[in-house]
Amino acid sequence: MFVKMQLLFGFIDRKERDVFRQLIKINGVGAKMALAMLSAMSAAELKMHVEQESETALTRIPGIGKKTAQRLLIELKDKLKNIEVDSSHLEFAMQPAEVSHEGSIIAEVEGALISLGYKEREAQQAIKAAKSNGNTFADTQGLLKATLQQLSGF
Repeated sequence: MFVKMQLLFGFIDRKERDVFRQLIKINGVGAKMALAMLSAMSAAELKMHVEQESETALTRIPGIGKKTAQRLLIELKDKLKNIEVDSSHLEFAMQPAEVSHEGSIIAEVEGALISLGYKEREAQQAIKAAKSNGNTFADTQGLLKATLQQLSGF
């Protein structure tokens, strides 16, 4: 017997849903990665980074490396052009390089843990646990050390 499972996704508005639909049309981008992208940045921010060809901003999203970011920029350029998003909350001074430094640290640590053999979910939980102690980390090395201590039980 074959059971068909349906997934339900909710969005703030129709425009965000439209961006999600465009994302999942790209080869190699599934619902999980599309949700991760829209969780890391708003639809307006994503569109802005694509228009500015900011590869760095996309690589800061967990699960997106340099090659994937380059491919996404090429494929999304035409797909997002016709979608109108609410960019009123974007600050004029915001540049791609100013995207969350903490986000890039977390992405780097997660990538390092995965390359060490940890599962993605396990890595994310360990990072969350290391950060839950109220510590702030200025660099990748500090967060990686705390996360490895968390995973080793110390």
